[in-house]
Amino acid sequence: MGELTAGQVLWLIFRFNNDGGVSNHEHPYVVVDIEEKIVEVIQLDSLKDGNRLWAFSKHGKVIHCDNPNETVIYKDSYAQLNNKFTIDNFPGLLKYRRTKDFLSTDKFSSLLKTYQNYQKNNIIDENKIVHMTEDEIKELNK
Repeated sequence: MGELTAGQVLWLIFRFNNDGGVSNHEHPYVVVDIEEKIVEVIQLDSLKDGNRLWAFSKHGKVIHCDNPNETVIYKDSYAQLNNKFTIDNFPGLLKYRRTKDFLSTDKFSSLLKTYQNYQKNNIIDENKIVHMTEDEIKELNK
């Protein structure tokens, strides 16, 4: 089945803050860093009309699904830069990929640079620094 790699996308139902709120459907999460025990991901949301102002703010980074055509996302989306999401690294994570493909190199590089810059130069609210355990991932994504 392979190995999880930065630039791939996991599709997960996730706890979106530390108050216990949980997404009501799965979202794509771009893998940005993999360590022995922890995987860091960036949540992508659909670029719907209601999200446009937020997506184009300093807290968002737009990712188009074309030019080149992406195989890991299916709609124009935006990355939420003002969160820090990590999950336990475990072999079962691989089953949450829909494809072994990657976000295109230029888009991934731009996203990673923008995300790292935002994380370095802004204070991330404690409530938006979320770590999900293997058990939580499995429970929410049955």
